[in-house]
Amino acid sequence: MTAPLPYDDETLMHLFREGEGEAFTQVYQHFNKRVFFFVRQYLSSITEAQDITSECFFKLWEKKSEFPSLDAVGAFLHVAARNQCFNYLRHKQMAKEKEPELLGLLNTSEDSPFSLEDLRIQLLDLIAGEVDKLPAKMKEIFMLSYQEGLKPAEIAQRLGLQVQTVKNQRLNAVRLIKTALADHPLLFAVLLLLEYETAFWG
Repeated sequence: MTAPLPYDDETLMHLFREGEGEAFTQVYQHFNKRVFFFVRQYLSSITEAQDITSECFFKLWEKKSEFPSLDAVGAFLHVAARNQCFNYLRHKQMAKEKEPELLGLLNTSEDSPFSLEDLRIQLLDLIAGEVDKLPAKMKEIFMLSYQEGLKPAEIAQRLGLQVQTVKNQRLNAVRLIKTALADHPLLFAVLLLLEYETAFWG
């Protein structure tokens, strides 16, 4: 789960509207993962996703005096992220057969901000605890795949291993984490979906 904010919402938003840096930091920490994971649904490039996430918070800071509540900040970031993705997909080169599908998803995205992203954050928190329990080499392979987005061949080259060894170790890590999530059926279902995303499995 996302760590609780040190200020109550009213105090936080007052300081945020006044341009207090620590308040912005707390708002950023509260929403950053949500925005990033939302953007990653539509962009294959981690770097581009990070850039768009940063741009959303830049736009937020420019309009800081206009937000009455934390919910309003979340709603603004949701719309800003969706619009930035839409513009990216319209103006950047990408596979033509995917573009209409992704643009359609953005146009029909639900109004409730970051619902799936909240589940992803919960999932990451649980995964982090389980990853620490993995054998050292398996943990290293998993983190290179998840944290850095490296593909098996890239991991194999970096670690001096066979590609198949990397694939086997990564698969074993996923299986162990699945077992650990057996008591969390909703998060387990999200994990099944995320297995196919390069953000996690390269």
